[in-house]
Amino acid sequence: MNSTILWMGGGPPTFVASLAAKLRAAGYEMLQPDPLRPGWQLPTAQFALIDWAVNEQLARQQAQLVRCHQPACHLLLLLPEERSAVLAGLLLTATGYLAAPLCPTELLACFTSISLGNGYWNANLLTLLTGMVPARQTYPAGLNKREHELWDYLADGLTNRQLEEKMCLSASRVKNLKTCLAQKLNLPNAHHLTGQAILWRKHS
Repeated sequence: MNSTILWMGGGPPTFVASLAAKLRAAGYEMLQPDPLRPGWQLPTAQFALIDWAVNEQLARQQAQLVRCHQPACHLLLLLPEERSAVLAGLLLTATGYLAAPLCPTELLACFTSISLGNGYWNANLLTLLTGMVPARQTYPAGLNKREHELWDYLADGLTNRQLEEKMCLSASRVKNLKTCLAQKLNLPNAHHLTGQAILWRKHS
């Protein structure tokens, strides 16, 4: 596995250097792409972290760049908690959502969660977003009763472990159920289900 993260945010050089050192100690290499350099190409990486807190327009461009040129790369968004309107309006198609200012410990927790087949949501961001969304029992077409149950739990932001407990299923069964649901909804993978379920409930 390519344990490389593209740092597409800003920050003071001392912070960036400190973050790179902590990631290196944990077995990750951090790269800072320079699109202004002649002959520049987006490096292959496992993760790309985009800072939405500094420049929203630039962040959207960066996200599109990663999606176009590195579709297998896990997109991580660093979001400002206080800008709830921005959070609610996002296209929730990333794999990980972290809160600004960035905490290296949380970033490593995000990596671990994704490597285990889960997405990652910062708890405060998830509380903010689900708190803006009224609880309505509406579902995409073609889902069965079990998938309705899963969809509701996903819209509540439950993790895989919580899904196992709520649905009385094994870890492998939850994973298979999420994979089948993602395929049915034509999503790239199961990581995107939580964001889509929250958005569906919000706009239904």
